[in-house]
Amino acid sequence: MSIDPHQIARRFAELSPERRQAFLARLEENGIRFTDLPMVALPRPDASPLSAAQRGLWIAWQREPDSPAYNLAGGLRLGGLLNVEALEQACNDLRARHEALRTSFTQDADGEPQQRVNPQQFQPLACLELDEGASRQRAQALTCQAFDLLAEPALRLELHRLDAQQHRLVIVLHHILADGWSIGLIIEDLATAYAARCQGQAAQWPALTVQYADYAGWQQRWLDAGEQTRQLDYWRKQLGDDHTPLALALDRPRSAVRESRGASVRVQLPGDTSQRLRNLAKAGGATTFMAMLALLNLLLARHSGADSVRIGSPLANRSRAETQRVVGYFTTLSVLSNRVDERCSFTALLHQVRGTLLQAQEHSQLPFDQLLQALAPPREAGTHPLFQVKCTEQSASRPQRFADLSMGLDGLVAGEVHFDLSVDFTDRADGIEVLIAYACDLFDAGRIEALADELRVLAEAVSLAPEQPLLELAVEPEYHAEAPAIATEDVLDAWQRQHLLSPDAAAVTCNGLTFSRGHIDRAAEALGQQLLARGVGPGDRVALLTGRTAGLVTGILATLKCGAAYVPVDPRWPAERRSAVLADSGACLVLGADPGVPGLDWLALETDSTLPAVLRAWPARVPQLPAYLIYTSGSSGTPKAVVASRGNLAAYVAGLSQRLQLPARSSFAMVSTVAADLGHTVLFSALSQGGVLHLADDDQAFDPDAFAHWQSEQGADVLKITPSHLQALLNARDPARVLPRHSLILGGEATSWGLLQQIRQLAPQLRVFNHYGPTETTVGALCQDAAAADPLRARTLPVGTPLAAVVARVLDAYLNPVGRGVSGELYLGGPGVTQGYAGRPGLTAERYVPDPYGAPGTRLYRSGDRVRRLDDGSLEYLGRSDDQVKIRGYRVEPGEVSAALRRLAGVRDAAVIAMPGEEGGDQLHACLVLEPGIAVQALRESLARQLPDALVPSHWTVLEQLPLTANGKLDRHALTLAQTVQPLGEGPRGAVEEALAQLWSDLLGQAVICRDASFTELGGDSLLSLKLLARIRKQGLQGERKLTLADLLNAPSLAALAERLAPPPVNDPEVVFLSRSGRGVPLFCLPGLIVNSSEFKPLVDALGGSRPVYGFVSHVYTEQRWRGYDLPALAREYADYIARTVKGGRCALLGWSSGGELALETARLLQGRAQVEFLGLVDVFESVPFHPRQALDEGAHARAQPLLESWLARSAMARQWRQLFALMDERERDALTEHVLAHDGQLPSDGPDLLSREFEQWALLDKRLKAARHVHVPLPVAAHVWQAADSLTRSERLRDWSALVEVIEHSCVADAHHLDIIRHPVFMADFARALAALELNGQAEGVKFAEAASVF
Repeated sequence: MSIDPHQIARRFAELSPERRQAFLARLEENGIRFTDLPMVALPRPDASPLSAAQRGLWIAWQREPDSPAYNLAGGLRLGGLLNVEALEQACNDLRARHEALRTSFTQDADGEPQQRVNPQQFQPLACLELDEGASRQRAQALTCQAFDLLAEPALRLELHRLDAQQHRLVIVLHHILADGWSIGLIIEDLATAYAARCQGQAAQWPALTVQYADYAGWQQRWLDAGEQTRQLDYWRKQLGDDHTPLALALDRPRSAVRESRGASVRVQLPGDTSQRLRNLAKAGGATTFMAMLALLNLLLARHSGADSVRIGSPLANRSRAETQRVVGYFTTLSVLSNRVDERCSFTALLHQVRGTLLQAQEHSQLPFDQLLQALAPPREAGTHPLFQVKCTEQSASRPQRFADLSMGLDGLVAGEVHFDLSVDFTDRADGIEVLIAYACDLFDAGRIEALADELRVLAEAVSLAPEQPLLELAVEPEYHAEAPAIATEDVLDAWQRQHLLSPDAAAVTCNGLTFSRGHIDRAAEALGQQLLARGVGPGDRVALLTGRTAGLVTGILATLKCGAAYVPVDPRWPAERRSAVLADSGACLVLGADPGVPGLDWLALETDSTLPAVLRAWPARVPQLPAYLIYTSGSSGTPKAVVASRGNLAAYVAGLSQRLQLPARSSFAMVSTVAADLGHTVLFSALSQGGVLHLADDDQAFDPDAFAHWQSEQGADVLKITPSHLQALLNARDPARVLPRHSLILGGEATSWGLLQQIRQLAPQLRVFNHYGPTETTVGALCQDAAAADPLRARTLPVGTPLAAVVARVLDAYLNPVGRGVSGELYLGGPGVTQGYAGRPGLTAERYVPDPYGAPGTRLYRSGDRVRRLDDGSLEYLGRSDDQVKIRGYRVEPGEVSAALRRLAGVRDAAVIAMPGEEGGDQLHACLVLEPGIAVQALRESLARQLPDALVPSHWTVLEQLPLTANGKLDRHALTLAQTVQPLGEGPRGAVEEALAQLWSDLLGQAVICRDASFTELGGDSLLSLKLLARIRKQGLQGERKLTLADLLNAPSLAALAERLAPPPVNDPEVVFLSRSGRGVPLFCLPGLIVNSSEFKPLVDALGGSRPVYGFVSHVYTEQRWRGYDLPALAREYADYIARTVKGGRCALLGWSSGGELALETARLLQGRAQVEFLGLVDVFESVPFHPRQALDEGAHARAQPLLESWLARSAMARQWRQLFALMDERERDALTEHVLAHDGQLPSDGPDLLSREFEQWALLDKRLKAARHVHVPLPVAAHVWQAADSLTRSERLRDWSALVEVIEHSCVADAHHLDIIRHPVFMADFARALAALELNGQAEGVKFAEAASVF
């Protein structure tokens, strides 16, 4: 008895989902697969579910309902006599045949999308008479118009009559109705129906056994019966847990908010190359598309530095006969993941790609959005998940006739892109055509054109040599920058020349003492003779156990005179490390302190030794002899010694001198440890160039205020320092005094743009250099002038270009050069490459490798640093090759997170490290130095808005300052010991948050919902988001606001979503309307601290009602008074109010007393929001630091503390006082102690009333402390300045505005005082005159415009 497969298929469909899986298992036992059964049409309800693929597009539309990005469009150009009526009938026949073209969409009560097939109704065909240009414009407009999927079927048909013989039929439909395959069906069926209607007949098509909705139901039943689980298991295994985006070389950094604008570049492979690729594919049982896909994998691998490449590819999914002629969206977007090993041949890569694609086709029923939900990769704003490059095969065959008409097809695009790159291959008879569409916000046209050209070159190379290793084919040419030769001089010869030139000139200052060149040289000669007498000679090693002292300099010179190498040892090292270094180095003698090592002789470093009567001859100076050994950390925990020769050192000093071009006789400050070579930059520059070397002791080098004082006394021209060390020193009360007078050299770590901006604000004329180089290449190899760097092109300040004679190669894992902008490892060569690691030949051979592109015998040092070459030839540091950690399947650079944290407001410094988590795997820990009052939770929320979840640290620690090592670098080990502060979860606040939390709880099955939790973090996916959206609308939570799916998915927390639904009221500052009349430019008056806005009333009267005048109320008289003098927050509120009031128009600002500082900051915040036509600054004093008048004795604090506590016990403002005292630094606490003792503890305690003496003192002290911490930045705005004559006689200093603004008028008001200048008759008249000029200028401009307009 035969079995009817249709009956089996219907039987399967009638079963419950639970029984279908068992039914399929029984079929399998009988050798029948589900795919062997026919697809049958079943009775359908009015509304049926979407297919899995349609659901993904529905969600995409919900996210961006106004985007036309998923519109499919084309124009059929029809030549000949067109029968318009027949075409109209054919269009209706087409709708009748394909249900998808008359399908609309709805949502059920739970927000689930459904599709509804509308009955066929005759629809007239719109017909317009247009010329060619207007037709194209109209077609593009139809293409770019978004569809409302909840309205009508997403299909537009419009006919344009160009002339009697030419028409254009514009077809636009949403992707949810049809795929690319369907477009061909639509054109073919439309042509058939048109031909029939021209004959007065209906089209005789073969009947369709199923419609698209039938397919959707069939697919869902199959997936529910276990196929979804099977396919998902495959994709989990195929894609793994590493979902790091492809790091293509970009022209601009990726931003969280992406532009959708795209452009394209087209290239065609030569015919012979194309034919070889076709033959190669055929020989391997592959298709031409597979060969091009393999080629694209190779290209992307080379342009990203990745060995694993993922490409998204739409698969047609029409292998079944029933679906061949059905219009609908069958395509599945699959992720094709391939490993690219360039040691293998192209044939091997093609074989792998073929297997990957065939397997993907076997598992193509699982839609992309469900795969995305299952894998849950970390989402990064602005980055497409799982893949960023899409590749599609386009059909080359196009019908040339439309019934009896000629036909051409014009592709129409909305100009929007979904991916970083979209690559289309079309196999044409005359050659394979490649179209590369790209995102314009990431790439320039030039880069994509170069990419297309490289694809063409690669295609030719692999087609000619398919069995050759890929690493040998079409290799990027080595980057050749000019490396000018440079004359070198032994540092001793250079020193001797400077000494003889001017022996009495200062050479070294240390601990308040100054040593001349002659003094230092005599001491070095005497010490050197002692060393020779003890048998020290060429090749020996002498340890220097001393800090930054004059003895250090004499010890170095003496050792070098003997031909020996010095080994610097930091006295602060633990005894165990000192002993290990001394033993490992083979030092024959120690200079400086007693090493405490039995059998090891030592000599004290004296600067007043005398020469012996009989002098021994100095050995010859040989460039190949070691000059010094520097110990660096080893991965095994044992330090290793880098041996640098005299020739290495001479080449470095010469190359650096040529690059920096420092003035003659510059002075240099050294603050780094003697045991690292960071300080060699200033040490040997000073000795070789006749400069003065200023040596800071430890108390000066690491105390911000002490260093600022020392630096201002020494007046050093040049400072070399690590960014971390400098950032810590800039916490000084007067940070500008920390900086050198001429040149700042940063090195040892990456330099953030934020730090550079801070330096520029403090010292705009200072030259800043970023100096990079491992110890293994002698101090430094690259240098970047910060003034020539572009912050839009690099994440941190680039490390620059090579010094003279230095070679910098950026190579991939196969030692091939990488292209411009591509990440690779930095290899350094040239005369600075040191001899290697002392006593470690194996490690030396591993890190010092032959130069594959240099002369025979030349070597490169493999730095382990990842860099990329920018357009100007400079290199950008990206991180260590071994510094990446994997967080939840995402490769993370902790340095990237640190940089993002440092950009947040209120963060003084930040470092991020990876530490093992409690449940296995790594977690990120953030260590922060914060401004007072900054909350960790607020920072976490800000960071979460910028970075993917995986990059947001799990643990947070607040420190007073980041720990540094002895050489000024970040002490990462100390960070691991810091205590963490976990942000605590807080429950919902307010009715809206509570209502949302209940909806979340119902949908997610979680009882507790914190207000800082994210819906996606808690497990909410796109489908649950749709349900949430529907329930929010059903409950009326959104009010009159339009809430989209994008709002739900982009909201970083419950609180943020609630704010979107019901944003908090605007907190306007308190304002007094001093005048409502007049049509002049509105004036906004900003008062001083203890001043009422009514003080401006006489001035307003003097203006005669010419303009509206607003007076802000000082914060001390408002409910915000306990916030204190928060200048940035006050200015922000004032600026917001002004911008809303003038609505982008003109305004005038007048700041009196401390209101002048607020006016300047308000003007800055109004840039781009309003036109500040006038800025008036009246009698503004500089903030006076709260410092003691004299030094305190040792018992002062002990005597003051009980008096202070007794007063606080009486005060009703004790809490506010203690919060203020917590802001104080050491000197401010000394001033407080002095003040308490001076008044014997009898301080006012009548607060907190507004008029109380105690509150007034609190407000004044609060302003004094906070104003001293605010750094004003210059603003390109014109200002009028008035000062009271009496104020010029006071001890306090009036602010010099010339450094901050362009002062166009400066007036001194005679007989005026600080408190009455604002109503002084002379000032009021002068002010009224200056304001009136605004209207006169405006009228003059209006006259000019009217005259110009009359010409037309």
